[in-house]
Amino acid sequence: PKRLITWRIVQDHKKKDLLFAATEFGIYFTNNGGSSWMQLDGGLPTISFRDLTIQRREDDLVCASFGRGFYVLDDYSPLRELTDENLDKEGFIFPIKTALEYVESNPLGLRGTGSQGASHYASPNPAFGATFTYYLKEAPKSPKALRQEKEKEARENGTDIDYPTYEEFVAEDNYEDAYLLFVVKDANGNEVRKMKTGASQGINRITWNLRYPSTTPIRTSQGTVGRYSYPNEGPLALPGTYSVEMYMSNNGVLTKLVEPTSFEVKALENSSLARQSKENLAFKQELSELRRRVRGTG
Repeated sequence: PKRLITWRIVQDHKKKDLLFAATEFGIYFTNNGGSSWMQLDGGLPTISFRDLTIQRREDDLVCASFGRGFYVLDDYSPLRELTDENLDKEGFIFPIKTALEYVESNPLGLRGTGSQGASHYASPNPAFGATFTYYLKEAPKSPKALRQEKEKEARENGTDIDYPTYEEFVAEDNYEDAYLLFVVKDANGNEVRKMKTGASQGINRITWNLRYPSTTPIRTSQGTVGRYSYPNEGPLALPGTYSVEMYMSNNGVLTKLVEPTSFEVKALENSSLARQSKENLAFKQELSELRRRVRGTG
């Protein structure tokens, strides 16, 4: 915007046309050498930012505000692929960063700050696993949302509002909200995990925690995961090559938006005994199946 104070400009170390600007009212970026600029939001406040720097190994953008605060955009590399060609697609998955597999530690006892008290500050780590940054051109609107838009337009124009028919009300009640489905497969094409999230227009992220799904029988009520409990998950997947596909369900009709996009899972093995092997995984899956049968009898 015009008459906006710019305090700092940094250039991407891989794509020269990708620039970031720290301004008096937020952070802006351009991927066409400055011909046009877009504001970075997604939780970033429109406050004064005085300095920027790039952590090159992880492709992180670190922003320093005038209020002595720091904000970090983890892995901004998808912005390098933010082209008009990709934005014209119905859906797109940006190149996926190699996922590092390890067992998370809790140095403070339990998760987060453990029992250190409310005065002990600790910032949460980025999500563990393989992070998929994806783009959805347009999210489907429900019949109710479309009707409300028409009614709003009619009120603004001072025209009559058409009252819905009984069949239209029934269609609204029976409508299944749109959602996105991500299907992760291994190198042999075997399904490893499915993940479901709401259909939100624009650029979003979802993370696979590198685990198989739980085989615990479905229950109508699930307790919340607290400080003294752990989520109900399956075993860790083996290191190797995987792929992810993106589907969209609109009122129960499933459509593939993105063909398989491959990525790598690499193990950080820091012990003398290798924990990950096909035999080890087969044993865990066999044990999970036994637990499923036992719990299913209760």
